[in-house]
Order: sequence, then C-alpha cells, then structure tokens
Amino acid sequence: MFGGLKRRGPITTKAEELAWCLAAAAPSFAECEAEDDMIPTYMVGDPIGFVRVR
Repeated sequence: MFGGLKRRGPITTKAEELAWCLAAAAPSFAECEAEDDMIPTYMVGDPIGFVRVR
C-alpha cells in the first residue's frame, strides 16, 4: 500500500486503525509520523487523526 504512494502527504485514519497503518508502512520503508491530536467525527464521534508520510 505505501510502496505505491507517489507523493508525500497526510493520510486520515481512525484511532483504532492507527497501529495497523504504521505497521503497514514499515515494510515499504515509508517514514510516517502520527499526529498526537485526534478529532471526533461529526456524525458518529469516532476519533480520527492524520499520519504524515514523508
């Protein structure tokens, strides 16, 4: 998944998927940094955040 990224940028992910997202980036050697701030979604209230791919 991360090996196919052509540009750097943010990925939006839910809090419970954050660990999976970071683990998926490791084999492709993508540098990822998870932001500390989580924002509740408007309709459901699930927290989402951003992972920056460098």
